[in-house]
Amino acid sequence: MSPNSGTTNRHTSTVELSRRIINDYLLSQWPLIAMAVIFMVVFAACTGGQALLIEPALDRLIGDKDTSLLWIIPGSFFCISVVKGFANYFQTVSMQKVGLRMIVMMQDQMFMHIIGADLAHIQRDATGKQMTRFTNDVQFMRDATVKAFTGIARDLITVIVLAWVMIYTHWQMALIAMVVMPISIFPIIYIGKRLRRVSARTQENIGGVAAYLDDVLKASRQVKAYVTEEYEKRRAHQFFEMVSGNFLKAVKRALERLPSWSRFLAWELRRFWLGADIRQWPAK
Repeated sequence: MSPNSGTTNRHTSTVELSRRIINDYLLSQWPLIAMAVIFMVVFAACTGGQALLIEPALDRLIGDKDTSLLWIIPGSFFCISVVKGFANYFQTVSMQKVGLRMIVMMQDQMFMHIIGADLAHIQRDATGKQMTRFTNDVQFMRDATVKAFTGIARDLITVIVLAWVMIYTHWQMALIAMVVMPISIFPIIYIGKRLRRVSARTQENIGGVAAYLDDVLKASRQVKAYVTEEYEKRRAHQFFEMVSGNFLKAVKRALERLPSWSRFLAWELRRFWLGADIRQWPAK
């Protein structure tokens, strides 16, 4: 097999894996997903409502000293925040149910596959690595799927709502955001690719550690017979350091991510409402 074939298969399997996750595990749970999307819409609407309340709070309550709004605006903020909190809670619970059901379905399929496989196929991989697939790998799969769907759907809906708020409030500000915002896409894509590579290596290392520990524990009699305890200690330390280093790299890559579109738009709205020079432009 050529060196490039592994890379090609990895990219192909990623696309195929995404298709299988959607067809085999997500489509059958569309009621829960639809419920989560509804609460995401409520969450985004509350975010937009809070943004709309900022301008009258600054202009009339603080600027014009209009005491008639002293209880209305804070009360509105409180009510919107409560609804937003409940919406976030229910959409999170709904998506976690989807992820947990997906884990059970995957574990059932893997167990049926192992039980029905021939002995040579079962013995081809170490026991520790097979156990890792039932525990760590499916958990990573659940986290990746739930976080990806939640992030894409909720952030996209929130961005649409905040963009409408920006256009409704000041269309000149929206034009600037449309020019600047696409520039932030390229660093995010680049950092995301690096993070996926680090995550893949981390998964491989975790499986390797589990397989190594399984082999050492099963062969503990031979280890003591040949007095190789110090050698095994050094090997184990190298494995642990490798996994720790990859986790640290993953954390660094995650922290390198630039703010999402929703945060970018929120920052522009904040600058606009808190008295940036662009507020001197004529209103719509």
